[in-house]
Amino acid sequence: MKLSDYAAVIRRSVTARQVAELLGLAPNRAGFCKCPMHGEKTGSLKLYPGDRGWYCFGCHQGGSVIDLVMQYYGMDLKNAIQLINEEFGLGLPIGNRPTKEQEEAAKRLAAEREAERKRREKKRKEQNKAFLRWCDLGKDIAEMEMDRKEFAPGEADEEWDPRFIRALREADEKREEAERMAVTCFGKDGE
Repeated sequence: MKLSDYAAVIRRSVTARQVAELLGLAPNRAGFCKCPMHGEKTGSLKLYPGDRGWYCFGCHQGGSVIDLVMQYYGMDLKNAIQLINEEFGLGLPIGNRPTKEQEEAAKRLAAEREAERKRREKKRKEQNKAFLRWCDLGKDIAEMEMDRKEFAPGEADEEWDPRFIRALREADEKREEAERMAVTCFGKDGE
């Protein structure tokens, strides 16, 4: 089997984002990251979805996932294909033509990895949202504590201020919600 046949299987099985993350690059959600081929302060390397590869708007290099590995490590085509095959556990029989089953298994594995990446991204977003809510709740609870102290009735027959009543009623609910948000953000017992 020719290297071009393996390259075609790899391009269909592994995304540019997966290879970039393997190389230690940190793409943002728009698919941009800092280009390792030239020094830069902001990311100009764009990772495209599926098998569309990558392109750097700074150094004007681009290509497939295999080209990214070749450029990053300074490898030839054969070594880049072998590295991707091994790192992603694609099980391609380098030297033999991959069977249809092996090609499908490689695609399934790549899809599973992408699903896991999306699951982690979703969890991270949920944690970020919970953290922001937790911060807001902390401010609310602090305000209610101040209201409870400042507007507490001084005399037994004095009329209760609505802010004092609100603080008494809502503070416990806010604390419970803050505890739930903390578990979402930090895990149980801060783990």
